[in-house]
Amino acid sequence: MRGGGVFYEWNHYPEGDVYDPDSHAQYYYHAHPPQLRGGDEHGHFHTFLRPRGMPSGTMPLMLPELAIANAAGAARRSAARAGGAAESGRQ
Repeated sequence: MRGGGVFYEWNHYPEGDVYDPDSHAQYYYHAHPPQLRGGDEHGHFHTFLRPRGMPSGTMPLMLPELAIANAAGAARRSAARAGGAAESGRQ
């Protein structure tokens, strides 16, 4: 996004989101106004798998958003609370 022009809070980046028609996965990045952000967060990704991409009988798992500045630390804290090892951070 650096060098990509003006950044507008609440807008989805890239415009129109990223959607894969084969897997039905989707994601976008956006930021809230500074007064609504947590800590040193700039913004965060929203990731989705649309129902048509889920195997039969699969239910969605809702996970908290991870701020870019805190993604690695949040993954470690989440894994520690769950009693498991932190994953690579891939989404």
